[in-house]
Amino acid sequence: MRRLMRALSPSRKAVSKLAGGTGAGQLVLIAVSPILTRLYSPSDLGVLAAFAALVALVSLLATGGYPQAILLPRERAEAVTLGYFVLGLCGLVSLLTLLVVVGALLLTRGDSAPDIIWLLWVPLAVWLVSSNQVLVAYANRLGQFTLMVTTTILRAATQGVGQVAAGLIYPSAVTLTGVTTVASATANYRLTRNFLRDAKGSPKDLRALREVARTYAIFPKYSLPASLLSQSTLSGLPLLIGLIF
Repeated sequence: MRRLMRALSPSRKAVSKLAGGTGAGQLVLIAVSPILTRLYSPSDLGVLAAFAALVALVSLLATGGYPQAILLPRERAEAVTLGYFVLGLCGLVSLLTLLVVVGALLLTRGDSAPDIIWLLWVPLAVWLVSSNQVLVAYANRLGQFTLMVTTTILRAATQGVGQVAAGLIYPSAVTLTGVTTVASATANYRLTRNFLRDAKGSPKDLRALREVARTYAIFPKYSLPASLLSQSTLSGLPLLIGLIF
């Protein structure tokens, strides 16, 4: 038992560090929530809930379930190539999301159009959230838990302070969702630099990308449908309430 505990000691430290960082980030958002409820209307906060639910669902689809596979390759170059493939997939789905959003706004007429203008933030948020899953998975592969924790706290702090500041200037659903999106970009900055610094010299031609996609095709085949079903139970309620009311 002592040998087992010694073997698990590094894992326990990593889990404790990640859990602590996640908890600290949540505490920041909880701390500012009483202020946000006084700056923004219930309708604005409802839009934020629908926005987060929609982005979470589409972002999961954008990754294709591949981020989990980044931990598996023995060779660093293969993991980097897989990362490039998933980032490209995220970009493609984000672009398609932009086309759908623009089309929906063009088809919307009358007084209801200003109420859904916040949808323009969705494509960028999908790109940032889905690519974050890839970058975090790669940092996890390298055991860079401190980087993962600091980016989580940075994102929460940026989001909390930004939402309060925006609420003092111009409280609306558009600014609320916009600040949330920008906060995701701050979290991705250091993770992107970390990935690009370690990715130098790795193959990223079309043939290599197809090969890694085929090698780990089991993830979109089995993991993605289960994840989408699970996320749908979480995202479905805010979206359904928004549609009804």
